[in-house]
Amino acid sequence: MDLIIFPCIQLSNAIAILDIIITIVIAVWIGIFIQRNFTTVRAVKEYFISENQEIRNNYNNFLEGIYTGDAKPSEVQEWFKIMTMRIDIYEDFLKKEFHVHPKMSKQHNKIKYLITGSDELNEQYRSESFSLLTPTKTDLHKIHRDFTIAQTRLVVEINKAKNNKRKSAK
Repeated sequence: MDLIIFPCIQLSNAIAILDIIITIVIAVWIGIFIQRNFTTVRAVKEYFISENQEIRNNYNNFLEGIYTGDAKPSEVQEWFKIMTMRIDIYEDFLKKEFHVHPKMSKQHNKIKYLITGSDELNEQYRSESFSLLTPTKTDLHKIHRDFTIAQTRLVVEINKAKNNKRKSAK
């Protein structure tokens, strides 16, 4: 004979109802937790990806001025200082947050040394603008291509990476 808990509810039915309630509570809790965690990680990744895109846009605008001869020699070195700091900070956070290994700064430094070390810039430093010779432009195109590849690979690494928030909190 079944034990009756409430009027008209047998023990087996009460266990079944309790099982359903517990399953629903667990499912809702897991759903909320996973969704919140996923949303947070995705937001962090989107931030870093958008920062990558902004660096790319700044770089393309700067190099367009270099290629067309519209860049002011006196502003080149200052632009590189600011961009070096920005890339270094960006890569440092990426390494800590996602344990990825960005290579943007390496390519950035190659571009910086090519342009700031060029005879064209140094000889025309007091001018309103300067022009690179074809061999220097060719070298710049190659290094800029490598920089763009490094940025694209970094976006892929960010998307594949797991957020290390919990690991770094321990």
